[in-house]
Amino acid sequence: MTKHENVIVIYKEKRKYSKIAWIFAGILLFVAIYVPFFGTDLRYQTRTVLKLTFNYLGTVCLIFGPLLIAYAVVKVILSKRLSLGVLFFGVLLLWIGCFLTDTTYDFMGLLIGRKSPPQGYT
Repeated sequence: MTKHENVIVIYKEKRKYSKIAWIFAGILLFVAIYVPFFGTDLRYQTRTVLKLTFNYLGTVCLIFGPLLIAYAVVKVILSKRLSLGVLFFGVLLLWIGCFLTDTTYDFMGLLIGRKSPPQGYT
């Protein structure tokens, strides 16, 4: 029995290209072929998809924001403990929802999501 008999040598095969290189090549091919002919269509389609996604997220925020505010108010009434974190998070969700859906919400006299008037009307 020799000294190096228990040594195992593993030869790892080298890959020619990694998966990232193939993905990058596919993106470049897509840009080179599709974008010169249909680039403006792609821009408007992307805008439409993102607008629908952000509108949905804003609607979800507009639903959960007032629920959290109501939960904080009920918690104050029932347990006499003020949870500013929950109230602040509810107002923050309300503000994010108004920002994403372009709506205005009146919260205790405070307008949330108000847009500035266009130039010339001030």
